[in-house]
Amino acid sequence: MERSQNTILYVSFVPDVAKKRQKALESARMHVVLVAEPEAVLVACKQHRPRLLLIGRSVPPAEKRGIWCEVRNACTAPILELEGFGGPHTHAARLLH
Repeated sequence: MERSQNTILYVSFVPDVAKKRQKALESARMHVVLVAEPEAVLVACKQHRPRLLLIGRSVPPAEKRGIWCEVRNACTAPILELEGFGGPHTHAARLLH
C-alpha cells in the first residue's frame, strides 16, 4: 500500500495543543490524523499510511520510545519528536528514521 499524500499522523496528549497544530498544518494543505492514545498509533499508521509521524511534546519520553519501537516495523514514515526544554515556548525536534 502506498503512503497517503500529505498525511501526517500527530500524537499528542493535550487536545487544545493538538487542535492548534492541526489547524496550522492543515493551512499548509496537510491532512492531519490526530491520535491521543499510544495504543491507537499502530492501527492509525497501518490505516492511514502517513508521510510523517509527529510525536508531540506532551508525550513522555518513555512513551515516545514505546511508540517508536511499536511502529518502526509497520510504518516506514520518518518520525519527528518534539521535545520541550528551557521554558514554555522553546522546543527542539529530533528526526528518527
